[in-house]
Amino acid sequence: MSSVGLETPEFEPLSVSCALCLLGEHQHLLGAGSVHIATNLRVRVKVTECEDEFSLSVGGSAPEGEGEAEGGAAEELEGPVPADAGGAVLDPVAGRLPWPDPTPVSQFVARWEKALSGDILNEPELVAGLNIEVDFGPLWYICPPQVLLMSPALAVGLAVAGTSLRGQAPAYAELAELARRLRAEVVAQDGADATRCYNDALMGITGGAAYVERGADLLNVQQLLPPESFILALASGVGPEDGADEHCRVVRQALRKLGEAGRCVSGTGDEADLSRVFELCGDVLDERETAMLYGLMRARQMVDSLLEDLVGPFVDNDRLAEVCDEESAILADYFGFPAEPYDRVRAAAAEAGALGAKLTWAFGSYPAVIILAPGRREEVLGSLCVRFPEARFLAVDTDPDGLVRGDEVVGESGGELQGC
Repeated sequence: MSSVGLETPEFEPLSVSCALCLLGEHQHLLGAGSVHIATNLRVRVKVTECEDEFSLSVGGSAPEGEGEAEGGAAEELEGPVPADAGGAVLDPVAGRLPWPDPTPVSQFVARWEKALSGDILNEPELVAGLNIEVDFGPLWYICPPQVLLMSPALAVGLAVAGTSLRGQAPAYAELAELARRLRAEVVAQDGADATRCYNDALMGITGGAAYVERGADLLNVQQLLPPESFILALASGVGPEDGADEHCRVVRQALRKLGEAGRCVSGTGDEADLSRVFELCGDVLDERETAMLYGLMRARQMVDSLLEDLVGPFVDNDRLAEVCDEESAILADYFGFPAEPYDRVRAAAAEAGALGAKLTWAFGSYPAVIILAPGRREEVLGSLCVRFPEARFLAVDTDPDGLVRGDEVVGESGGELQGC
């Protein structure tokens, strides 16, 4: 895994990878980790100092670098934004996916400005006179701005912008935590679960694929993942996660009740703990608490079992796909994930040769699915584009580079973005 050093006060344009959670959603509630991949979907940030007040402009550019960031602090976007895709496979005519949140861009800009100049950085004057330009690339013409403007990758870029230009040099874990805290300020009004942003932020900084657990070293899991196999599917007609805080509250309440009753479980997902959870149903826990806690512990058991393959000579892609499918069922059944818009997509992907699919929240809040299609990605991608023209499908790869200087060459995985 490679990354850029932040020891110099001279700020250059930088690029941050958008990370995705492949396995282990909500495992932070148990104090456990999750598997994340840094992708070749990137956010670029440019910062300059000026005489004016703080300003933040957002927009996108073509995959091949044509076009410039557009927008601004006062811009309010309505409906799809047509764009020239620079001859790439992406279809600009299809337009941006709809999103039920009508919050204008200007309000998000104001939230970020407040977060950056508030108590989190401890120096309100730190961002005065900063002009920040954010380029979401082709994602700007696909994803709702309300999603991109709450993304962990953007949080990382702005965290760097608020520190490194003026000489601060936070370590990577500290930078990820700063990004999490900044994003928490921005999403607080929307009732989203800001705690899980840390792992995505850290992977966006370090790059590669890893098992991430707060307070522990990253465990490289790249050998478990088949190369050139992932497709990110974004359905039309989905919305923000419903009741994220409520789901987290139920799990935390269940753990607290167990502790108060002196009936703690380790949360590791071993068979004894899984059986004990059901034994406590009706006595200490209600049915909902039991189901959600069991689901998380079962998912952790599967992830831990898969990680054991890191020491083996062979990688079982079928097993990885099975874990993805089973955890997706847990998310849909117990954590309110809006899986229905993806039922037909997942079935069609399987018919075209995909091994499995994992429900996830792309860019922090967009309900999406990562399709696993080793050796069949082009065929599966082409089939899905024909069958579901209202959706968006992107071939994504693990990017070994996380946080890099914008004028440096990103690895081959940062090349042309394929999709429809």
